[in-house]
Amino acid sequence: MNEAVLRRRVGSAEVMKGQLTHMAMLSASNPHVKIQVVPFDLGAHLGMNGPFTVLKFGVPSLKPIVPAPF
Repeated sequence: MNEAVLRRRVGSAEVMKGQLTHMAMLSASNPHVKIQVVPFDLGAHLGMNGPFTVLKFGVPSLKPIVPAPF
């Protein structure tokens, strides 16, 4: 997620706290959920255009890839 998601308040502080708590609980209770933050200082990046998928393979020698969007 973009750093703005954490810094720009939408709704009350209580609403934001609830949303962040929910995401933290999802991540803590599910090994398949990994939350990563793209910092502002990274600048423009391809993830700004929308969602993307990371493909991971069951073979250790194959690195994860992010396919180019159509």
